[in-house]
Amino acid sequence: MTVLLLLLVISAVFQTVCDDRDDSITVNLPFGSITGYSNGESWEFYRIPYTDPPVGKLRWRPPKDFTPWTGNLDAKDPPPGCPQDCMTEPYACPTETSEDCLYLNIFTPLKWTQDPQESYDVLVYIHGGAYFQGSASCPLLDSRFLSNHTDTIVVTLNYRLGALGFLKNFWHGIDGNMGIQDQRMAMQWVKKYISYFGGKGKITLFGESSGAMSVAVHMVSPLSKGLYDYVIMESNGWTLPYRSSGDAELLGYQFIWRLGCVTIHCMQTKSTNKILKAQEMKIAVTDSLNLLMEVMPWSPIIDGVQLTQQPFVALMDMVSNKTLLPPQIVGTTTNEGFGFVKFVQRKLEIEQEYLYMIILFGLFKFKSGDVEKLYNDLYKPPRTNPEYIQRLSMIVGDYLFICPTRQYVRTVSEGDLIWSYIWSKPITYISKKNACYNFACHTAELPYVFGTVSLWGRQFSQEDKGLSEQTQAYWGNFAHAGSPNSGTSELQWPAYNTGEASQMYFDTPNPSVTNNYKNKVCEMLDGIGYNRGEVFEDNYAENIPVHETENKPRKEEL
Repeated sequence: MTVLLLLLVISAVFQTVCDDRDDSITVNLPFGSITGYSNGESWEFYRIPYTDPPVGKLRWRPPKDFTPWTGNLDAKDPPPGCPQDCMTEPYACPTETSEDCLYLNIFTPLKWTQDPQESYDVLVYIHGGAYFQGSASCPLLDSRFLSNHTDTIVVTLNYRLGALGFLKNFWHGIDGNMGIQDQRMAMQWVKKYISYFGGKGKITLFGESSGAMSVAVHMVSPLSKGLYDYVIMESNGWTLPYRSSGDAELLGYQFIWRLGCVTIHCMQTKSTNKILKAQEMKIAVTDSLNLLMEVMPWSPIIDGVQLTQQPFVALMDMVSNKTLLPPQIVGTTTNEGFGFVKFVQRKLEIEQEYLYMIILFGLFKFKSGDVEKLYNDLYKPPRTNPEYIQRLSMIVGDYLFICPTRQYVRTVSEGDLIWSYIWSKPITYISKKNACYNFACHTAELPYVFGTVSLWGRQFSQEDKGLSEQTQAYWGNFAHAGSPNSGTSELQWPAYNTGEASQMYFDTPNPSVTNNYKNKVCEMLDGIGYNRGEVFEDNYAENIPVHETENKPRKEEL
């Protein structure tokens, strides 16, 4: 009788659709059902709503608990990305966008249908894109191969971007950080319902670039406690500062003025295109904070609720207070700065010959000469414009990513488990005209983590395929047990400690272990310090456009 009851329960939760096709499955949730499909590598469930669409009067409001659907949800088609002007490679951009974008995608191993009682660990991925671009459904992040090769459930999610996700304005009751709250709402959905898809194990939260920065936000936020067990942060831009509440208000007033609105009703009825146009604004390069904020004008806000400090500072305080942190994998690529330099050059319309001087002085002020001398002593001095751009990209990558990551890893390793890596495999799957061709630029590891180059018409070489499989094995091992060495690995990945400073060095033909990577450069940059905006507070009131303060909206407009 007990066995019969168990089988009936399993059948109620999970059933295979057996009408006229054998490539679909239907999962019964407490409120309705959802049908997913096989892609040959995994079962995929697209466009699952985790909150109500943030449109109309819900624009610029925190996410609400989703309205459960009744009947069956056909999860065949990927969701649109959130509104953006995507400027990266096509395979990393959404094919369509809409404000009705707050959905998540679930990929489960194909063998789940063979044994519905099997329990799987879960990887939840937060995409990058400097908080203004990116999507959970772009070909780059398709998770069919990662799910299949790691025996994990992989979840990808959309969240609001740009001004729609990070606008703050007191007068209109817009608290900011809607994008972070979206992420958390999706994480809560996963925590509550992923067991219906076989996810009954550990949850690993991971992300790249601003996705990794978001992971750090959730690590320091009590509001996200209990929603994950392990974390992976790929290319966290630790030096990039988040805005203070005051500076975010100033940016918000500038945006509203450009939008041409006074009332919240006006703001909530403007077209998406007008919002995207209004959020594009220049920031004068007068100091390092302004220069760095040009990269991420719209980003999480230190508002005292969602975020109380710069995440790096908060995490260092947690280490000092001996707060137990989750097991972590943290790393960077060897050429993180190329994309940043090209982005700033394009945004600020600076001639190439002036770019080196302006960015170097913008970041380091009167210590820029010391920084330049150190690099010239360690490496051959640049002589041509391309060489200056390469040198500048190296310095920027070290300052924004590699050295602050080293500082973070060294500190955390004194009391917690952390594994560190350097990704050195150059990019060869893009056009040779691309500045990052044959360099391990920002995002270089993602096609290997997800194994997706075949989805946009490219093919891995045998060496590249082997590197991808080894990378996925480490990520999968970590998701299963909080250690990259928990399963079968060709090479043991030593946990980081300040004595040996061991890191996994990912390259072909095989990964290897390296020690004390870029110690001399990082010791100097550590001494200079990373201005993360801990004291960056503007007296913004004197800069608020007059017509905005004189037209405070009526209570009913809020």
